[in-house]
Amino acid sequence: MSPRRAHLEDPERAPRRGHRRAHEQAPVERRTQAERTAETTAKLLDATAACLADLGYSRTSTTEVCRRAGVSRGAMLHHFPSKAVLVAAACEHIFQTGVDEFRAVIEAVPAGTDQIDVAIDTLWELFQGATFAAWFELITAGRTDADLRPHVALVANRMRDTTAATWNELFDPPPAADVATAELYEAAPLLIFAVLEGLAMTRMTGVPGAEADAEKVLDQVKGAANALRG
Repeated sequence: MSPRRAHLEDPERAPRRGHRRAHEQAPVERRTQAERTAETTAKLLDATAACLADLGYSRTSTTEVCRRAGVSRGAMLHHFPSKAVLVAAACEHIFQTGVDEFRAVIEAVPAGTDQIDVAIDTLWELFQGATFAAWFELITAGRTDADLRPHVALVANRMRDTTAATWNELFDPPPAADVATAELYEAAPLLIFAVLEGLAMTRMTGVPGAEADAEKVLDQVKGAANALRG
């Protein structure tokens, strides 16, 4: 028997035409334009945030962002016409991601557990990460960069509104509160964020004892917040 005939008659060696044809005819899942745009935007924003945290604002370039994101410069300019717009959008993107993570953590707290303590501990972790480092770079740069400043102000305003809305959504106001207590409740998220920002900046300087000082202050903040809620 010739090798060719043996090959054709051996079921183990015969080509699986049906299998190959089925594979070749399998439908290809195609992404929509909106999905491709969302993916490209997310890559650019994540790469920008990483650059800000790793390199600082002055050393962050659109060329480096594109390299890390694996996106062409033309594609970047199509979505973000300038570095200022790009970095501001990146910080807002990361902030919103942090809000989503924060909300998920609080909503997962078992009944009977003190949500305020968990909330402050969760926020403090976020303030010690790359998110705050990137935001701090923008605040510092925006002080003297006229092109960047309005974008930073816009993001800061949205952060303030989102923070207040999230606080009101997760934590009910104290019952039968007087006017002074109601005003304090309304200002509480801004007060907590201001304290955390100050502690985070002190920690970034490397001051000896910053961690221990932060723990002491946070204990007081937790006590005050719990007292406010009654």
